[in-house]
Amino acid sequence: WTLENESVWKTTHILASKLWFTAGILIVFMSFYLNHFANVVVFLALTGIIILVPVIQSYILFKKLPAKNNAEQ
Repeated sequence: WTLENESVWKTTHILASKLWFTAGILIVFMSFYLNHFANVVVFLALTGIIILVPVIQSYILFKKLPAKNNAEQ
């Protein structure tokens, strides 16, 4: 559905870029302060968040579009 609408594509990627950048910075800094196990947990949790949030957001944005655009699924 993200590929179906340019507005959804741009909005999703703006959010995703901010999330990925922030998560990357957090992972780097946390690696200096946490032990190995905690690093793995933080890494996996942040990876899940940065994958799921843009997917969910793009789906919600797409469903809010007028029915004319949704009919071309």
